[in-house]
Amino acid sequence: MFTTIFIWEIRYWLRQPSVYAYGLILLFISCATMAAHAGIFGEQRAVPGMEVLANAPLRLQEMAGFFFKLILFLVPAIIGGCISRDFKGNVHTLLYAYPMAKKSYLLAKFFSAFCVLVIIVFSLGLGFYIGARLPGADPGLVGPFRPEAYLQLYLIYLLPNILFFGAAVFTAVALTRNIYAGFICVVLLLFVQMLAGSLLSGPDSRFAAALFDPFGQKACFYYTRYWTFAERNELLPPVEAAVIFNRFFWLGVSAVVFAAGYWRFALHHYGYYRGRRRRQEAHGTEKNSGGMAIVELSGVRPGFSLRQHVRTTWRLSSFEFRYILSSRMFLSILAMGLLMVFFQQAEMNPQYGFRTLPVTWKMLNVPAFVFLGAVHLLTFLYAGMLVHRARSARCDQLVDSTPAPNWVLLFSKAIALIRMQVV
Repeated sequence: MFTTIFIWEIRYWLRQPSVYAYGLILLFISCATMAAHAGIFGEQRAVPGMEVLANAPLRLQEMAGFFFKLILFLVPAIIGGCISRDFKGNVHTLLYAYPMAKKSYLLAKFFSAFCVLVIIVFSLGLGFYIGARLPGADPGLVGPFRPEAYLQLYLIYLLPNILFFGAAVFTAVALTRNIYAGFICVVLLLFVQMLAGSLLSGPDSRFAAALFDPFGQKACFYYTRYWTFAERNELLPPVEAAVIFNRFFWLGVSAVVFAAGYWRFALHHYGYYRGRRRRQEAHGTEKNSGGMAIVELSGVRPGFSLRQHVRTTWRLSSFEFRYILSSRMFLSILAMGLLMVFFQQAEMNPQYGFRTLPVTWKMLNVPAFVFLGAVHLLTFLYAGMLVHRARSARCDQLVDSTPAPNWVLLFSKAIALIRMQVV
């Protein structure tokens, strides 16, 4: 059964235009970035002994670390989408009725999506190679092609990172059965990385920061921060204790996260929250049992004036706003943002070894910078969630049949987002 599901998923993804679009976009921007570093656009000119080569191993590591933060948002789309597609199409009730093992189903889903994402990420290295070989590149800024540098980049850094973040996103989407949980998971992991970096930014905590960085960049730069230009151009980043411990630590975290998701997941109609829903259903049945009650309905006088539409807009916005506030994903990001602001302001471990005075510009600058990113991300995510909420609950046709103008439904969601930003 594993082979059957795996091959089916691979064939499905190879038929999707989005996979090729992701690969081509990543190929183009990586090629353009390498071409810019190689001096094709005229921004740079080689200075002997004072420049890091565009395709030096350490430069490849730096550029790949930057692009991987963009690749992170492909993880929910590919790895999260492979498991949420069954719930979105409402075929999981039929699919889970087949006599298949949970192990075969989950492993086939995960590794098929993992392979597809790895194929997309291979376009990153291909773009680096092509960009360094384009006509017009400055020979003083481009070194010889070194396949071992690309091999180390993928085997030591990119593939383990995809495995860790993929396991976390896959577990979140499989348990919540909501693809937006995958994007929220990525955002939370980025906040955790930033929080760990701020807490361990002091000169005495560099080894700990190298160990707990999920991207592995600080583990690499732990050994290369004092390198000369010649060493940066000629040597491969060393794979020593900090790098090895970092990679094995996060691979172990990946295994634990995936095992926890495997244990909690069930081939069942209700999934992880089936017990809570059953209790609610039992409570509702017990409460309503005992005969039919006669209820006198009050008279309804429908109104379609502008005042009534405005009142409806506000009430709908309150309904959407309560949905946002009661969401665990929103509360998680909000709590993480508050923790980041707290530790930044407290300066638990100052970067330069001494504490600065809490002057006004400093106390306002850091929270504004940190929380502005959180507000933008929450607005981006919940705008899509509110728009597709009715469709996800399969009541969009019922909502469309209500005697309310389109602007009422639209402005209610916009007002809910504004209220969320204020909070």
